[in-house]
Amino acid sequence: NMAIPSTTRPPMFDYAKFCRNLHISHLNYLIDSFTLRFKRNKISCNTGNRVKTYHLNLYSRYLIKQEIYRIFVNQCQNLNTLEYRDKSVPLFFLSNAEICFSNLRELRTTTEMPVSIFYRMTQICRNLESLIIEECHTDNDGLVAFINIQNRLNYVKIKTKGRRLIENNTSNDSYIRIINALSNKSQSMVHFHIGGNNLGSLSHEDITNLVNLQMLIIDFQEDWKMLFKYAIFPNLRVIELRNPPRALELLTSFIERTGANLEIIYFAIPSFNKAVAKYCPNLHCLTTWFHNNDIKEFKEVLIYCPKLENLTLATYRTDPKRCDESFDPHLNEILEIIEKLEESTQQKLKLNKLELCWPWKIDIDFLENFLVKHKDPKELKYFYFDPVCVKEFGCDFEDFLELKLKKFKANGLINDFGIKNYIRFSNNFVRSRDGLMVL
Repeated sequence: NMAIPSTTRPPMFDYAKFCRNLHISHLNYLIDSFTLRFKRNKISCNTGNRVKTYHLNLYSRYLIKQEIYRIFVNQCQNLNTLEYRDKSVPLFFLSNAEICFSNLRELRTTTEMPVSIFYRMTQICRNLESLIIEECHTDNDGLVAFINIQNRLNYVKIKTKGRRLIENNTSNDSYIRIINALSNKSQSMVHFHIGGNNLGSLSHEDITNLVNLQMLIIDFQEDWKMLFKYAIFPNLRVIELRNPPRALELLTSFIERTGANLEIIYFAIPSFNKAVAKYCPNLHCLTTWFHNNDIKEFKEVLIYCPKLENLTLATYRTDPKRCDESFDPHLNEILEIIEKLEESTQQKLKLNKLELCWPWKIDIDFLENFLVKHKDPKELKYFYFDPVCVKEFGCDFEDFLELKLKKFKANGLINDFGIKNYIRFSNNFVRSRDGLMVL
């Protein structure tokens, strides 16, 4: 019964018509902020001698949401990306949904959505390329049908979440039918990312069926080493294994089976440089560990991975309980290895970005001499240091290092530098939709 005044002036620009990416959670936040403001202030209308006060209850907020969604669905002709986790409004049952969503390329959703929503989507969207399931803890038959009908699905990311209690307090943590549906898309799927805190009933057969993968990311908080027991991915080019089980032999054998086409590796485990050197000749980017016992294997990486451009090195201790055997390596050793290899092979390495995380010893004068000897405008280096590298030398050394690096950059000895916290130096990578990960 609210009287909303009409306007005779149309909007100067039809924003909804040109929308290509629709995030329902963002819209809901704006709508809720708007309606809550009315709830705080209330709405008063004078009707003769009485004053009526209106509250925007949940139903009123629902109607406002529905009308705003209807505007977008009616006016958007070619939506590309949709984030949809709101069960309260049946977006795909609105008029004009067939036109608005017919060319949808990317969907971000959850298994909590009603089955009927996905069944309706199955009738409209058949050329999805990217599917992101952010809360996956149980099967959804509608989502399974939606996956099965897709013709171009190539990028899938699944984040499992918790264990859901159903009747009699039993746990239903299986999403195996969703995985089986994805296995049927093995011919088109090239990117697969799965992780979270619910390994559920996922088995190695479910992963190994995706034979055409070019990028694989596994990020479970549980022990997932059985997923790799017999895994072979002949076309794999990028692999990231996060929170890995402590089973180096298992992961090394995987490299031996699959490494021929790998270009990027990220493993959060101790040194496995020997396997990388032997089986990954096309590597462009590597994150690994360095210890004084690994110098031989590290040299082999530089020799047998001639395309290596980006190297991130972390340090570790073979026995943290025995401080006398601890080893904080020196940057000089890395630079000397590079220099001697180039002298012996008479070829310059393609390595142009070096990142050091955790404790390293740094000799500024040695670094400057190295850069002067290797000054080449075509091969300007990038150096990044974790603050842990310099903290033990005090704040004065960190300031001194930054001052010297600025000088090196001004003199054309390096292209760029940074002293920042190590979180996989995430800005190194840019994911592209063509099946590659490029620097």
